[in-house]
Amino acid sequence: ALSTSGRCMALGAGCRVGMAATAPSSRASAAQHEGGVGGADLGGYDIPLEQLLGLPDSPMGESSEELPRPRLTLDFEDHREERRHCGLLKWKVEKGVPDVGGLGWRSRQGHLLKNQTFYSSNPKENLWDNPTLAGPKTWKEWHGPRLRSDAPLMARLDRLEAEQADHEAKKHYVNAVRVQTLDRFYNLKVENEQKEMASQWAPHRRAKKQVHESLNCFEAELDSMPVKELKKVLTSAVLQGDRDAIRMITMRVQAEETWKAAWRDMEKERRDDIRATHEQRSAYNDMLMDLAGQPGRLRQPDRTLPDSATPRTRELSQPTGPRHVASGVIGVTQLIDYKGLFHVDHKHALEARLPGQGHELCAALAARATESARPGWPPPPPPETPRPPRKRQEGLSE
Repeated sequence: ALSTSGRCMALGAGCRVGMAATAPSSRASAAQHEGGVGGADLGGYDIPLEQLLGLPDSPMGESSEELPRPRLTLDFEDHREERRHCGLLKWKVEKGVPDVGGLGWRSRQGHLLKNQTFYSSNPKENLWDNPTLAGPKTWKEWHGPRLRSDAPLMARLDRLEAEQADHEAKKHYVNAVRVQTLDRFYNLKVENEQKEMASQWAPHRRAKKQVHESLNCFEAELDSMPVKELKKVLTSAVLQGDRDAIRMITMRVQAEETWKAAWRDMEKERRDDIRATHEQRSAYNDMLMDLAGQPGRLRQPDRTLPDSATPRTRELSQPTGPRHVASGVIGVTQLIDYKGLFHVDHKHALEARLPGQGHELCAALAARATESARPGWPPPPPPETPRPPRKRQEGLSE
């Protein structure tokens, strides 16, 4: 048999379920007056209190199997099906106002009590939307039909379904993007493996506008233009002007590098003068200490500090210098000053314009420009146009 505390808990749960499943408070109060304290409404079962608790006076207390099980469920009538089917919910004016949950508690004289329910308010809620502060007509025409059709619950359910739909859409989107990303990475992996196994391969040059919209311009499409159109654009005069621009820019860069080298030499001489001045002051102080009879300063010229640096650390500690004069590995034409020139940024277009000579011409001109940009006085001569060993081609004239 169930214990007394367990039966009381079942009674409380059944009463809560019965109150949630019934109509508004007017119907609940009528059922309470009819059943009295000796009965409980457990989701449709009217069971006397003595039988539910299994007291000795009850004949059903001997066997708990004969006791009907209360329906512990939260089933309710979903009015959204009617709204979905008919397009709206039909309502009618309420006939009366309940004592609880309606216009609030009132005294015997009919005055409204100013209790905690009267002064309570939800955030972002108007006073006219509060049933406690509403009049009888407002209750019968608005609050009563609204609560009878479970409008707040319908709004919460609609909002919950919308959030669930958004969550499902985001989940499907993330899964789809993940599958696409994995497929793209796997295709790149297979392509790289095929390139490693192939003895030779020529990559397909695509238009730069496929990479970004900012590259959808005339200059960015030179490398993908046909030879017929390149002959109209890269004429002899245009290429000659481009090489002259490289020479003038190289002369200006060489002058700047010369002034930078002179400034570094001046800073080095100034540092040597400061070190010599400090050594002279130290020798003068030692002489004064010797004349005053004070012990001299202890010196250890053979003392060396331990060196725990690795070869890589020593390599990183060495000054790199300007990037465009680093042993000719990266030429001076990599500076921003040369950006947009045909011999610098459009080597593939020159190779298509001058087959077998365009790329070599650009590389040789960049190497000569790097040599001409080295600091020194007098300045080195400007870079000359490389001459191919074969017959003079169009576009290489001075």
